[in-house]
Amino acid sequence: MISLDAIDLEFLMMALEHQTDFYDSFWWFDPDTGEIGFWLRGAAEESVEELEERGVITIDPISSRDGYREMEDFISTVSDDRSRDLLQQAIDRKRPFRRFKDTLIDLPELGDQWFTFHDRTVRTHAIEWLVDAGVVDRAEAEQALAQGPDAGRKSSDG
Repeated sequence: MISLDAIDLEFLMMALEHQTDFYDSFWWFDPDTGEIGFWLRGAAEESVEELEERGVITIDPISSRDGYREMEDFISTVSDDRSRDLLQQAIDRKRPFRRFKDTLIDLPELGDQWFTFHDRTVRTHAIEWLVDAGVVDRAEAEQALAQGPDAGRKSSDG
């Protein structure tokens, strides 16, 4: 197992959120080093076989169903009836993700709340992904989740 401190959690969060349109591409995680990378046919330094030999784990993106559920969960926290109704109407129509973002632009007072909520949700998903993959200790992960958003993040100070 690897320590949560050895993993760039923000980079893992980005990989989990990245919905690629490339057919021959994927994000990967090295459970020995905590390294995260993106593999793209024709641009990769290593073959898929070499990555498999290293024991990397493919990082599947968060599903759109989970993303939709996250928006629903956020909407349930909005106390202003009008704002809550507008956000609910946005996700009940075609292109709910785009309409949700557009509605947030019209409700700037909720923007920071959404991004805080979203970051917390994706961070929790990333830590749970690491536990489910058998990469980090469950007790360490639970402690990081209990400590809040800055726990388990690599410092950019070095």
